[in-house]
Amino acid sequence: MLLNISDILQEVGLSFEFNSEVAIDDIAFQGDNIEFHGPVNIQGNVINGGDLIHLYGHLCGEATMECDICRENFQYPIDFDIDISLKSLMDEEEPELYFYSNSEIDLEDILVREFLLRLPIQRRCSEKCKGLCPDCGINLNLEKCSCKSEDNGNIDLRLADLKDLLADMDREV
Repeated sequence: MLLNISDILQEVGLSFEFNSEVAIDDIAFQGDNIEFHGPVNIQGNVINGGDLIHLYGHLCGEATMECDICRENFQYPIDFDIDISLKSLMDEEEPELYFYSNSEIDLEDILVREFLLRLPIQRRCSEKCKGLCPDCGINLNLEKCSCKSEDNGNIDLRLADLKDLLADMDREV
């Protein structure tokens, strides 16, 4: 979606408020597919600051992505503020700035970039996600695994001596 800012470009200090719904196409990011449910709502304010245009806004929406721990899809809420500056000409010395052209701001590009910047490195369905069993691959959030646990001797023989080392640390010297 393009936001027309021609009315405020005529005088420094002019501004306007807007409320828009931006349809965002599903994206692939770091090997994961991210699906957006409906448009993302943005309410904001655009201000002519002279050399820069300032855009302040709040985004609301929802996306579906895959949990990095259990591999199940989960709903991820989009709910954050943005505060960005835009310039009319691309400047390689200021990569943190966004750009507008022909008196229009491409809101979709800005929303996608800001959303991706705010994604956690490890995306989890919940803080208590137990993940998958490393032996059988069962989702430990949904059912209990019947595989051998470490206590039952299912330990890598190359690391068996480390288990004895930890047991020795509990003794007093």
